[in-house]
This record gives sequence, structure tokens and C-alpha cells, in this order.
Amino acid sequence: QFPRHPVWNHPVFAHHAYAAFAQEVEASLDAEVAPSRLSILYQAIPLLADQLQAIDARNEQRIKELGTSIKEQMRVQSEAGLVPPQYRMCRAVRTVEDLWREWTVGLQGQPSISELDRRWGSTWRAGRRSELQWYSLRLEVIKEITRISQARRTSEEAAMWQLSQQQQQQRCSLDLFCKRLRAARKQR
Repeated sequence: QFPRHPVWNHPVFAHHAYAAFAQEVEASLDAEVAPSRLSILYQAIPLLADQLQAIDARNEQRIKELGTSIKEQMRVQSEAGLVPPQYRMCRAVRTVEDLWREWTVGLQGQPSISELDRRWGSTWRAGRRSELQWYSLRLEVIKEITRISQARRTSEEAAMWQLSQQQQQQRCSLDLFCKRLRAARKQR
């Protein structure tokens, strides 16, 4: 801008190295400045955020639609008897006698455990860990009733009464009684 200014008369500007430097500076001023990767990223982040929010909104809508569809299918299948009931074994059962009743007859109009097993196998309790554990532990009493019945050639009802008396004599909870039966079975 100021080619006639006295500063340009200084010997440094007459040196051959300065001429090369001046050419580089002029070339860099003429060249279009390429944006850095960081500046490109700063420009792209808001666009990416908008896209992700739109995808998230679409996914939430799809999840709601699928949930509604699944509930409707479950309702239809349940009405047609194709889906096992979500039965929960009674946690108030405290004696061998009551467990036997739940297992063979059912409680309060509910199906018996043996009926659920016969009709649905393990699917009526599948996917519910606490129910699987509860069932597995209570099954020890049923197995012992069957074992006693077969060993003594007596009815399962008589074997149940014998086991019920054993629980009363031990003065223990049904849970502890089941655990003791399991331990004894594993020792045989």
C-alpha cells in the first residue's frame, strides 16, 4: 500500500532472501484460505445434532407404535389361549399342606402349578428370575412327596401329610424346609 515509504529503503529489504519471502507472502494472500478441520467440525456439529434429534424422534415414535402393536397381539393371543398366563406363586404359602394345595388344586380359583406345567411347560414362569427361583425351591417339596410315595408305595396325599408333620416337628419355615430337602437330596 505504501511502496514509497522510507522504511522500504532499509538494506534488509534489498537482500535476496527477502525477495523469496515476499513472494511466499503474496502467494499465500492470493490463495484461498482452506478451513481447518476444527472449524469444519464446529460448523458440522449443529447439523449433526439436528439430524440425531430427528432420528431419535422417529425412533421414539416407532417404539410407541411397536409397543401398541405388541400389546394388541398379546391381547389377541391371550384371548385365543396362545399366551401363557403370568401366574405368580403365592408368597403367603407357609406349610407343606398349603403348597401341595397350590400345586395340585390351585388357590383362590387360580390354576394349579401342575396344570400350568402340563399346559405351558416352563413358559408360564420364563423370563422372571424370582419366579424361577421360587418355583425351583418349592419343587423340592413336591419331588420329596413323589419320592416318599414311590418308596413306601403309598398315595401322594399320605406322603404329603408325612412331610407336613416333618416340617411341623422341625419348626421351620417352608423356605428353610425346602432348602433342607434340597441339601438332603444332593447328599443321596
